[in-house]
Amino acid sequence: MLSGTPSSCRVAVFGTYLMVVTVLAAYSGQLTSVLTVLRYQLPFTNFQEFLERGTYTLELQRHSATNKHFLVSESNVSSMKTIFSSQIMPKMSSLPHSVKEGLVNLCWKDRYAWMTTRSAVESMNEALNCSLDVIPGACYRSTNTIAMPKNSPYRTIINYNIQMLRRFGILNKLYKDEFPVTFPRIEDREVKGIELSNVTSSIGDSLRRDGIGSGVPLH
Repeated sequence: MLSGTPSSCRVAVFGTYLMVVTVLAAYSGQLTSVLTVLRYQLPFTNFQEFLERGTYTLELQRHSATNKHFLVSESNVSSMKTIFSSQIMPKMSSLPHSVKEGLVNLCWKDRYAWMTTRSAVESMNEALNCSLDVIPGACYRSTNTIAMPKNSPYRTIINYNIQMLRRFGILNKLYKDEFPVTFPRIEDREVKGIELSNVTSSIGDSLRRDGIGSGVPLH
């Protein structure tokens, strides 16, 4: 068909053909990746996004020290105050009595968030029938203390021994032995794929449900 045409025209046609094939292959690869790879994304990453989303419920253990964190001066953040006044205070009498009760709710309730200490969750994680994730921007540091009388003569020796245990790594070793389960980071999650044989049915279901012009949700 191109006989008698200049070489420049043949080169242009051949180059256009290669470009179209490359673009089509790239698009097909991207579409297949979107439809077959399960990407994990947290619904919110901090308290402010939790409020903006407005579809989740936050609970914590009734009469726990976590309640005080929403009220102390150094936690005087508007988003946390709003969460406490709108979600915690109105149902204070019906909040879970224990961490275990809250974690059970977390496994079977939809759009539910539970706030507690990391060590408490790690100690019970193996007994749960669901996988949990930590919200990175909705965490705060807390310390464990030992209560003793004012001006106790044992304070100095106790502090000294605790510091020695920490310096030689014994506290860290005890913690890892007691709570061996840790939460994976989101970026470390294994990417799960779907067999190629399911791609055709997935595309067909998406087109029938959403229409050709709509996007496919990334769930």
